[in-house]
Amino acid sequence: MKTAIIEVFCLIAAVSGAATVAVAPLSAPEYADTEVSTNVCLGAAVATAVGDGLGYFDVTLSLRATPTNNVEICFGCDANGDGALGRCERDFVLGWDCGAWFWRDRRTNVETRFGQEICSADRRTLRWRVDLDARRRPRRFAAREGDSVLAEGRATDAMFAALWTHGRVVARGLDAPDEAISVQMSPKGLKVVIE
Repeated sequence: MKTAIIEVFCLIAAVSGAATVAVAPLSAPEYADTEVSTNVCLGAAVATAVGDGLGYFDVTLSLRATPTNNVEICFGCDANGDGALGRCERDFVLGWDCGAWFWRDRRTNVETRFGQEICSADRRTLRWRVDLDARRRPRRFAAREGDSVLAEGRATDAMFAALWTHGRVVARGLDAPDEAISVQMSPKGLKVVIE
């Protein structure tokens, strides 16, 4: 698996400029399972104030969508302070696996696969949006590829939390997914782009 470039952009609501953090590319896999991962500190990016209006949480994920590639991002709170999201600290997962997009609510152990299961070496791009209410709780979500709506409905509580501290990016597979990630905070919500 070739390198993945990870960039984190945090735009704090009270500041008009953007703070950017660049993370070194993921290393090549060392083991037969081909898994590589990194943890990204979200810090102030999701520390939002209650009552500052409606907002959103955006994720854009783009990759070479081969049958063997798996790319996912987990969000949660690093409760033990070790700088990594342990299995029990992950609330929400979004990604591509075995030829389809998926999301997983780890609090309730519910997983949904959506979209047309077409695999190729072509790039595919998912645009995910969770609308937040005035108290920063998830209301509705929509998943799109181009102009097509793949899934939409009522959001689960695990789809966004203002207390999230970290994101964990994981890539697996025989083919290089050529993905990258950036995180940017807007005054109205958090935007994540993986391409």
